[in-house]
Amino acid sequence: MASRSSAAATTIREIQPGDHGWVLERHAHLYDDDLAGHPSSRPSSPASSPSYLTDPDRERERGWVAELDGERAGAVYCVRKSDEVAQLRLLFVEDWARGKGIGGKLVDRCIRFARRKGYARMVLWTNSSLASAAGSTTTEGSSRLARNRTPYSPRARSARSFASIYSLGLMALHGQEHVERYRATDGEEGHDWQGTHTLLLTTTGKRSGEPRTTALIYGRRGDDYLVVCLKGRLRHPAQLVPEHRAASRVELQVKEARFKARGRDATPEEKPELWTTMTAEWPAYDEYQERTDREIPVVVLEPA
Repeated sequence: MASRSSAAATTIREIQPGDHGWVLERHAHLYDDDLAGHPSSRPSSPASSPSYLTDPDRERERGWVAELDGERAGAVYCVRKSDEVAQLRLLFVEDWARGKGIGGKLVDRCIRFARRKGYARMVLWTNSSLASAAGSTTTEGSSRLARNRTPYSPRARSARSFASIYSLGLMALHGQEHVERYRATDGEEGHDWQGTHTLLLTTTGKRSGEPRTTALIYGRRGDDYLVVCLKGRLRHPAQLVPEHRAASRVELQVKEARFKARGRDATPEEKPELWTTMTAEWPAYDEYQERTDREIPVVVLEPA
């Protein structure tokens, strides 16, 4: 295989039906080379392909191929292991394409997909000699890849005996990172957040005149958006701080839509129904209310 320039262009695309046979063949070839042909290490043949190849759950499972200057160089699948746990499967990078960050890019794509789909954790099963393709960290600073490696033994009876097991905590986006990822992806990352939904609210400081943007959990009533105002410092999207509440004219971003709105406190007559709406989004609001004598307001954001 001819050497590739360090400036070669890498692209990551979703796997297409014609890629599955190539993935299985190349993955089996790499395992044979690295494991001296131990048959227990080989993935399924095309005739007995796992369900995530033949009948994937399109809502919660996906696969990607990495291409280097238009040539297929690696692949990975993100598979549903349970409602809360995703699993990386068939991760590999061709020998000639290693050392170019392709494995990390494939893992990053899986992490972002798993976050969007609400997984809390991710595990990666792969052969230890192929583990370097994944790298020990990803480009997302809030994601950690912890490794627990069992060395290969010639007497191992199954591939799992000499596998590397990776456990990935999919930490929820918070603070400025949440805002930046939401903006950069038009809410593809950040709108779905820990089982609920968030928007971006931008206000202008009365003293500084500077805009400040925060990600907040929201509910809906018709065309209006609802948020809850908790007293104290802004720590996560469950909270709207009082100074934001006081700013009646705001800007909102909900997924890719950006628009102006006017904020007001819910009236006493509106409050019970709107509070029920918000606790359905974030049940802990009831606990917050029980811990204080102050009535926690619901803020209605009416598109201008």
